[in-house]
Amino acid sequence: MNKLTPEKLREDRINGFLKIADEEFRAAESLVAALPRQAAYMMQQSVEKTLRAVLERDGVPAGPGHNIANLVSLLSKAHPLRDDFLAFDDLSTASTRYRYPSEKGLVAEPDVALLPKRLQPLLALRQRAIAYIKPLSV
Repeated sequence: MNKLTPEKLREDRINGFLKIADEEFRAAESLVAALPRQAAYMMQQSVEKTLRAVLERDGVPAGPGHNIANLVSLLSKAHPLRDDFLAFDDLSTASTRYRYPSEKGLVAEPDVALLPKRLQPLLALRQRAIAYIKPLSV
């Protein structure tokens, strides 16, 4: 029987975040043309889970927030992925902006021309994050 050590728990959490981030990325890919609101949300979630995996790898407690810039602020100023994650901060509002009507009943639309162009940079970010995590994870 494998004993659940703090190191094993940390490794499992990192792998769990990366697995969910991958699923959310694939969901965004499949939704981007037909359901751009949901695709934007899935992109934000994929960035967030990838960032949480990096924070977990670095031993930084993240708390319950979902704002990308707030989570990035937990990384050291010299962190090699800091600016890469910040490039996706505009997606932070996707969890509410595109999924709920405003107080005036308006439903915001994501930029349908820009959204598909975000997929490749997001995939590249995820690959850089995995390269950062894997050799150094427990």
